[in-house]
Amino acid sequence: MRASLLFGALAIALPLVGAAQSVAPASLSPQFFVGLGGAVNTYQRLDGFDKNSLAPVLTAGVQLRSRLALQIGVGYRQRTDQSSFSGGGYLDDSGQSQPSSSTSSYYQRRLRVPVLVRYGVTRGGQGRFQVDMLGGLTLERYWNGYDYVVTNENTKAVVQNDFYHGAANGLYFTLGPSVRYRVGPHLDLTGDAVINCLLQRNTAPYYTFSDRLSGNLALGIRYRFARL
Repeated sequence: MRASLLFGALAIALPLVGAAQSVAPASLSPQFFVGLGGAVNTYQRLDGFDKNSLAPVLTAGVQLRSRLALQIGVGYRQRTDQSSFSGGGYLDDSGQSQPSSSTSSYYQRRLRVPVLVRYGVTRGGQGRFQVDMLGGLTLERYWNGYDYVVTNENTKAVVQNDFYHGAANGLYFTLGPSVRYRVGPHLDLTGDAVINCLLQRNTAPYYTFSDRLSGNLALGIRYRFARL
């Protein structure tokens, strides 16, 4: 009896194992992809504190399953502002009024590296239009500073020079939807809309929850290599 059951189980299992071996490599083999795009409102606080700007974004990843992928990106944003003012005045050491002019400059740079999981929401994954969810962590390196210089308009001597230059590291939790539209055998158009929540920063704290939130909209193109 046991022998007959054993032979029966083997008779059923062997065809399934053979079918799994013939199908699994095609469905489970990894597929690498690279992407290029631009992001708007990159790490802008939701209260609109920062100005809008366009940041280039590079992405590379691997499709692990039909609905599961892992990707890493690199984005860079830079903002600078300069202004000047003339017709001012100040009191010198002797108490005499002197004409002056001033110039100020401000810069802000952000380098960010998101490491995200992409999970397919749309069933099947074979249609042209696909909806995904993105989630993961984003590392950020942030630089900012300013220079403020006041000069005597008559002698051109610098009478005041204030400056600040600093840097900080940040860690964000990133979550949001993403869409893909297949335009060719290996080419997709992509669109992401994510929310970033600041988890940690080694400089001044954010006092309210809304201060920790920022938005990010990105459009790009992605090329999928042949499966290994």
